[in-house]
Amino acid sequence: MRVTIVYASVKGIPLSPQAGVSAIVVEFKGTLETQVMSKAIGPGTTLDAVPLGSGVAYYLAGQPHQFFFRDPAGNIQPETLRLAGNTLLWTDAGVTYRLEAQVGLNEAVRIASSLR
Repeated sequence: MRVTIVYASVKGIPLSPQAGVSAIVVEFKGTLETQVMSKAIGPGTTLDAVPLGSGVAYYLAGQPHQFFFRDPAGNIQPETLRLAGNTLLWTDAGVTYRLEAQVGLNEAVRIASSLR
């Protein structure tokens, strides 16, 4: 199961040139595969691990990119990004969250910390 929330326009968050919306938040069952993810990013993309709550989040920025996760059956799955922009990824209790928005690292962490 996957839940996607699209924020058409949010004050302080620019619209994505690719999709014309401010942000997308996606939630799905699975865990991040950070070793595969770090090998799959190409030139012009950065990957940073940052603290988020009691865990770690991963911030992808730069050129269009994808990431990988392990689904509940244990299979590694590729995941493409909807806005091809900056993305914060984190896992909590077997659920992976993805925040895509045209914001910097600190703002992405602030937004993610406010999600319930």
